[in-house]
Amino acid sequence: MAHCVPCFCKKIPINLNPSFQYKECKYNYTVGFLNIKKHLTKGNIAFIVLAAVAVIFCIQFRTTMLSTYGFYEPDGYYYFTAMRAIINNGFKFPPLLAISGYPQHAPIAEAHGIYWLTLIPYILLSPFNISYYTIMRLMPVAFALLDMLAAWLLSRYLSRDKLFGAFVLFFVALSMGNAARTSALIYRGDSFVTFFLAIALVLLIETLRQEDARKKAVLAVATSIALLGCNLVWNGASFADATFISAFFVIAAFAFVFRKEKLFESSKYMLLSIIIWYILVNASRAAGFIPGQQ
Repeated sequence: MAHCVPCFCKKIPINLNPSFQYKECKYNYTVGFLNIKKHLTKGNIAFIVLAAVAVIFCIQFRTTMLSTYGFYEPDGYYYFTAMRAIINNGFKFPPLLAISGYPQHAPIAEAHGIYWLTLIPYILLSPFNISYYTIMRLMPVAFALLDMLAAWLLSRYLSRDKLFGAFVLFFVALSMGNAARTSALIYRGDSFVTFFLAIALVLLIETLRQEDARKKAVLAVATSIALLGCNLVWNGASFADATFISAFFVIAAFAFVFRKEKLFESSKYMLLSIIIWYILVNASRAAGFIPGQQ
């Protein structure tokens, strides 16, 4: 008795008896929904090559100072001193830096996330004799690559053209403004905030695009968590928060004025994201992860 069962490439007739055998698919390179032969078109190959070149340029452009010692700005030395105190204190944050400040010692008043960006990789990589000093010097470059990824994800809502996507990658890779904060040896809160804000905006757009209310709610929560990441890594994250909140007012006003009922209804999920973000920020502040002056 012959029936058709789903195969990765097409339905194949098989014989349902103890000695049945599957017939061989006529398409090669098929692994689940990833048909390699199908996706390796000339356009995709060209995009992969251009993306790889953009990544190389990004890394090369941002690592020219690695031949020197220390950090580019005083901020890096402060964070390094605090990082050493935290590690020597068993990964617990001391209230004051014993070797900083006169006549009174300086407190560790930065958002704790900026330290954990180095401490977590250090915990994982320390068995391989990789120091937190090395991680600190290279972490901004890693976030430059993440900024490229986030910008590319945002660009796909404007155009899915591969050449446009490659242009966006090169734009970020060669951006002097981005490099001024994401080059090796530059360790600051605003070196890391852009990625979290961009991901929050990506999740926001996905929230507005969804039809299912449950998916919208889940994405709204994810958006608030991504926005919280800005506050956890930078004391000046109020700029990022203001950008997101302004987007809410602009979208809600646009939907109201031009009678976009679905968009206006979806804007309530943006408001939900802002409310959850506000709760998370205040909970983090109460727990001591975010300083009171942020």
